[in-house]
Amino acid sequence: MMADLRSRLGAVRRLATAIGRGKLLREVGLSLVLGKVQTNAFVTREARLQAGTAHVDDIATQRVLNDLYRVITGLKRTDHIRVADLAARANLPTLNEIITKQAAISAWRSQNGGPLNDTLVPYDERTRGASQNRMRPVSTRCIASTNLAHAWNSSEELRNAKTLTAAKLAAKKLAQSVRNL
Repeated sequence: MMADLRSRLGAVRRLATAIGRGKLLREVGLSLVLGKVQTNAFVTREARLQAGTAHVDDIATQRVLNDLYRVITGLKRTDHIRVADLAARANLPTLNEIITKQAAISAWRSQNGGPLNDTLVPYDERTRGASQNRMRPVSTRCIASTNLAHAWNSSEELRNAKTLTAAKLAAKKLAQSVRNL
């Protein structure tokens, strides 16, 4: 997947010389590179909702995204701009933001009759988790189930959302809060 991402980034880099930096280049980069990253990112990568070390694959993918941000904004690596500032200037999400948002929306759907309704189970009735409407993953070895549980338990607003639109807003808010972890 990394080779494919790099080749897509190369295509965006070559397009930057032909069409210039602007809205069109941003949309092309969004479609080619982020479109590839977003395909079920929460199923294959762990969401980091607390500060900690990232997986090696996540670091490599974030590095490609950083290069995309640089192509879109016209900055160079030698400018030494922080990743948070770089993503903000490009107005594009970070890898952790993508994973967290996808996991949060899927968690809400799973608890409201979606296809993943059997990936989360409630805590035992005698625990504090049950009284707070928290869920636990069916299997801790399943990355997707763990991501769904962490996202669901991290956002009170997501647990209280009644509609998909409200859930998407709650997911966006949660994703922005963990954007730079």
